[in-house]
Amino acid sequence: MTANDSLALEGQDRLNRSDDDHERGGEIEGILIEDLKDSERRNRQHKKKLGGALCLALVVVIVLLSVLLTRDDKSGPSRSAPENVNADELKDSAIATLAPTLSPTASPTTPAPTVAPTAAPTTALQGSLAYKVIAPKLEDPSTLLDPTSPQHEALVLVADEGRQDEFSLVQRFAMMALFASTGGEDWGWSHGWKTFNDDECIWYGVRTCRYQQDLADHAATSLALSDNGLTGGIPSELCLLNKLESISLDSNELSGAVPSCVASLKFLDVVHLQENALSGSLDNLFTYDGIVTTPTYVELRLDNNNFSGTIPEAMEFLSDLRVLTLHGNPELTGSLNSFCNRGMDILTADCDTVECDCCTTCY
Repeated sequence: MTANDSLALEGQDRLNRSDDDHERGGEIEGILIEDLKDSERRNRQHKKKLGGALCLALVVVIVLLSVLLTRDDKSGPSRSAPENVNADELKDSAIATLAPTLSPTASPTTPAPTVAPTAAPTTALQGSLAYKVIAPKLEDPSTLLDPTSPQHEALVLVADEGRQDEFSLVQRFAMMALFASTGGEDWGWSHGWKTFNDDECIWYGVRTCRYQQDLADHAATSLALSDNGLTGGIPSELCLLNKLESISLDSNELSGAVPSCVASLKFLDVVHLQENALSGSLDNLFTYDGIVTTPTYVELRLDNNNFSGTIPEAMEFLSDLRVLTLHGNPELTGSLNSFCNRGMDILTADCDTVECDCCTTCY
C-alpha cells in the first residue's frame, strides 16, 4: 500500500470518527434539552400546588376569623381590628396559625371542689361580749352580722377592743354606727372618730359628757355635728345614747325619716335638725300618753326639710317649748294657734299652708 493510500485511509477514519462524535454530541444535547424541559414542567407543577395550598390556607384563615368575630359579637362588645396591619403581616399570621402543633393535647382537668365558706368569723363575733350586750338592744339584730352594714362595721370595732364595760361598749357602738351610717370618712371634722380614740368624750362634736352615778361612767349628753358633711339617714342606734340632752345635726345632707325611737329619749330637750332633706311625719318625735308629751322639748328647729303631713296635736302639750321652726316644709299642714298664748321666743311656719296667727315670722 502506498503512502498516499495510507494517508487516504487515515483521513477517512478521522472523518468517520468526527461524524460519530457529532452524532453523540447531538444525542447528549437532546438529552439535556429534554431534562431542562422536564425540570421546567416540574417547577410549574410545584408552583401550582404551592399556590393552591396558599389559597386554601387563606380560605381557612378567613373562615376561622369569621367564626371568632361572630363569637365575639355574641359574647360581648365588639372590638375593632387593629389599624396599620399590612398584607405581609396578615399572611405571616395566617401561616403561623395554620402551622401544625406537635405538642400533645392537654387532657381536661377536673375542677377543684368548691370550698364552702367558713362560718367561723360570724360565730366568733356572735360569741363576743359586745354582740351579747348590743344585739338585744337593737330593733334588727341581724344587721350586726351583715358584713355590708354600718352596724356590723361598728360592732367589729368595739368587739376587737375587748372592753368589758357594758355601758362603754354600747355608747361607743352607737357613736360608731352614727359615724358609719352618715359617711363619716368624708366628714369635715372627725377627730377621735376615725382613729377610734380611747376616750369618746373628747371626740369632735361631743360637747359634754356627764358622770352618771348609777353607771359609774361618763355618758355623752350633748352631740353637735352641725355643717359637717353628714350624709345618708339617721340610724336608730343613735337612740342607744339614752342620756342625750341636746343634739345638733343641722346644715348637713341627711335624708329619710327621723327614727321613731327619738321619742323615747326622755332627757332630750334641744333638737336642731334644720337645713337637711329629712322627710316623713313629725309624729316620730313625740310620745303622747293622753296627758304628757315626751320628750319635754325646749327647742325644736326643723325648718327647711321635707317633712309632710299634719302637725301633731300632741305638740300643744309641750309646755316647756320656747323655740319651734317649721318653715320650709311645703307639704306640712295644720295649725299652730295653740301656741299663741304661750310666750314663744321663736315660732315660724309657711303660713300659706299652716294656720298660725301668732308666728314670730311667717314665710
